[in-house]
Amino acid sequence: MRQDWTDDRLDDLSHRMDERFDHVEAEMDQRFGRVEGEMAQRFERVEAEMDRRFERVEGEVKSQGRELRAEIVGVEARIRSQSSEHYARTGEEFARVRGELATLHQDKQQLLAEMQALHRTLIQMGWTGAIALFGTLAGVLIAHL
Repeated sequence: MRQDWTDDRLDDLSHRMDERFDHVEAEMDQRFGRVEGEMAQRFERVEAEMDRRFERVEGEVKSQGRELRAEIVGVEARIRSQSSEHYARTGEEFARVRGELATLHQDKQQLLAEMQALHRTLIQMGWTGAIALFGTLAGVLIAHL
């Protein structure tokens, strides 16, 4: 059997559909509101946890930064101390080398003076020998004449 769609029936159908859609829409609004609330709570918890972790990490970084600065200051102090020690030892070594060079210079000057004295002595001996030889030759020539 076939039913005719009358205006009253269509109006009734439209009204029931509006009620159903209103009901579905209200239920969806309620569910979305609940999901949004849950999401907001979860995001707040995640954000709070991230803030706590960030603060902890930030504190650790600051602490490690202070420790690192203190370590750098210690290393710098050790380097300066060692540098000063090396500088002092190097100065002492240079002073020792300068002293040895001065001694060598004096020894060289003394050796040069002795060589010059030996040279003068050899020249004097050469002249003395030459004069003696010349005198002997003159004496031999005079004796044979």
